[in-house]
Amino acid sequence: MGESILLSDGENRRIAEIVSDQNRGRVKNIMHVGAPTTERTVALARHAASVGVKAICCVPPFFYRRTDEEIVQHYRAVGDAAGLPLFAYNLPSATSMEITPALIEKIQNAVRWMVGLKHSATDQMHIRTFERMGLVCFTGNSRMVLPALTIGAVGCVDGPLNVAPNCGWRYTHMQAVDFEKLRLRRSRPGILWIACYRSVEPTTPWLMPHWEYVWVLSAATRGLLPLC
Repeated sequence: MGESILLSDGENRRIAEIVSDQNRGRVKNIMHVGAPTTERTVALARHAASVGVKAICCVPPFFYRRTDEEIVQHYRAVGDAAGLPLFAYNLPSATSMEITPALIEKIQNAVRWMVGLKHSATDQMHIRTFERMGLVCFTGNSRMVLPALTIGAVGCVDGPLNVAPNCGWRYTHMQAVDFEKLRLRRSRPGILWIACYRSVEPTTPWLMPHWEYVWVLSAATRGLLPLC
């Protein structure tokens, strides 16, 4: 999604046209329309809507530091231009500004099109906060997708997954876990987080296989394992 910053506006428009044509009626496309200026972002958002994109996503204005109000106005202009569900793209490593829970709340209150975000910041625990705010949250870190799903993420958007589509089996298996029950038992999550980090850190000698990770979650859901 974020790679569109490196393309010309014409190339981004063409991508939106091709993807919408090929996927129409099969999947819901989310097109990244972020650009350094609001004017360019608005133009790309309007075009995306005109060719059949189902939702849009964009980074906040970057390069020069903006106030919270300016960022809110940016997203309002983009959302109004497209009239589509709008996702913020939280990528502070590239934009040098983080969309915190406090900032996304301001955007959410002022922009009726705002439905969620792609969260690529360091603090993955914000995902739980975003979910509690009623936002649809995708993690941008494919190495943390399983832990992210346990705290409220709905999925993952990341470059490596495009060349490793077989990883989708993990998401399928995770659907068998009753996350609502798991959340009710997560006030003391020691064993759960050990499982999470064992499952995603292949460099550690105590790697927990992904199937075992899912078993831990399932067992915890059914009360067979204490989360302490």
